[in-house]
Amino acid sequence: MKALCSALLGLVTALSLSTQAFADLRVGFIGGFSGPGKAFGDAARNGFELAREEFGPQHITVIYEDDQFDPKKTVGAFTKLVHTDKVDLIVVLGSTPAATIAPLAEKKGIPTVAWASAEQVAQGRRWTIRSWASGREEGRALADKARELDLKRVATLAYTDEYALSVEQGFRSSFGSEAVSLGEVLATEQDFASVILQAKGKGVDGIALCLSFGQGARFAKQMQQLNVKATILGCETFNSSQEKELSQGALKGAWFASVPVAAAFQSRYKDRFKVDTSIGGSAVHYELYRILGEIAPSTPSQEQIRDKLLSVRGRESAVGRFDIIARDGDHWFNLPIGIHKVGEQG
Repeated sequence: MKALCSALLGLVTALSLSTQAFADLRVGFIGGFSGPGKAFGDAARNGFELAREEFGPQHITVIYEDDQFDPKKTVGAFTKLVHTDKVDLIVVLGSTPAATIAPLAEKKGIPTVAWASAEQVAQGRRWTIRSWASGREEGRALADKARELDLKRVATLAYTDEYALSVEQGFRSSFGSEAVSLGEVLATEQDFASVILQAKGKGVDGIALCLSFGQGARFAKQMQQLNVKATILGCETFNSSQEKELSQGALKGAWFASVPVAAAFQSRYKDRFKVDTSIGGSAVHYELYRILGEIAPSTPSQEQIRDKLLSVRGRESAVGRFDIIARDGDHWFNLPIGIHKVGEQG
């Protein structure tokens, strides 16, 4: 009898240890908190931290690593988080950094949630889930808006970033032969006069931009100074009151694609952080923290973390109702995409 009791006690203890393995889920969070990706990095981290403040630790420990949006540093951060900090899950910001570590996550079997629009980040991989709609879908939504506005000939311009290029690709593939490429620019470019005059020479009535923070505002101001008139269409980087202020009114009336964000979340976020740059990304990471908090106490394995993330359906959130789905070899947050007008939202 004593032997049986001892065996039962051992079984109960083993089961208890198993189900509590992630009672404190260790999350490694890699982002550009300095350097060219800082605005995106701050937005995502702020969303995580706002959820932590509102809902408590939620059995989650977060270790932040700054990769300065440099893929080489992303690899170093991943290695440290996995081998030294022993994290159970990785969050990574940006399509290019995410694409760099996705093969490593696959090899190690580490669930990885990537704020990435490039479909190839998760395509054909088991362990990586994208937490953003594809850039191509945003581009197609902008093309639909261009047709709705009866624009006939639209020029496109993107900076050298996977997200921006995928938005441009989506727009061009949807809008067709009347989309005119103006090429690509570096994130450091500030003088757009020659590109604007090139667009004017091509007789465009619209310009679809996906540029880095600050560039879209400068582009719009320089269009105004050169007296070039065309409807401006933009991407997530227009989703910032700072961008609008920098343009000194030149962006008013421009259209841009982004996820819709609930007014109540926008108000709380702006009260807390005094900024609203890429608030869609903030809201998505706010929801990610909440989801992880819900599954952490009862998730005994990394396999189950992945499976529970992919089981999310019809979630009501700060970015509307969404699913996390696996289809056609890809895994992503199936977020609604909205088209917004500068001057009509905060």
